Amino acid sequence: MSSEKITFTYFDGMGRGEVTRILLHYVGQEYNDVRISFEQWPKIKADQPFKRVPVIDIDGVQIAQSRAIEQLFARRFNLLGKDEIENALIMQYLLSIDDSQEFGRGILHDKDEEKKKQRIEVYVNQTVKPLLVSLEGFLNKNGTGYFVGSNITLADLGIFQYLWIIEHKYGVVLTGALKEFLQKIGREPKIQKYISSRPESYF
Repeated sequence: MSSEKITFTYFDGMGRGEVTRILLHYVGQEYNDVRISFEQWPKIKADQPFKRVPVIDIDGVQIAQSRAIEQLFARRFNLLGKDEIENALIMQYLLSIDDSQEFGRGILHDKDEEKKKQRIEVYVNQTVKPLLVSLEGFLNKNGTGYFVGSNITLADLGIFQYLWIIEHKYGVVLTGALKEFLQKIGREPKIQKYISSRPESYF
């Protein structure tokens, strides 16, 4: 593993930071996981590129934007595709997840429980379920148990976390190939260890 000093800064929740955390645990890369509260955020905001998190600091070089950070480590640890087409497919899946999550922005932070319940129902029926149909079709078409190629890629880690969230936080009941996929990735020893020990979070 790299001897670089790596610090990952994000809120004390999953959100846009969790795929990077899962990836780093999966490959066995040591890093300093800095989890900040919403109360702490104003104090460090000015020091962050684009005034947003997540941010990774590698020996003093700061890199922002979750997908850029994920791509960096996916390339470093051979979690991208074998060619340009496979890499485009990986991004296709990640950006599809981003599109879905954009429609669900803020739902889990809603303090009005009745309103949150209604928003979840609309989000799941109008956005999540159609995406799940597409994802299951792509998974079955690839025929390897993974979304791109025949080994775990960044696409699988991103989709794993998305499925975990919609099952555990939005109450979606997964079945068939997607349920099998979620369980398979979740059984990877280092991922399983991290998931079982990560702090509880509502988002």
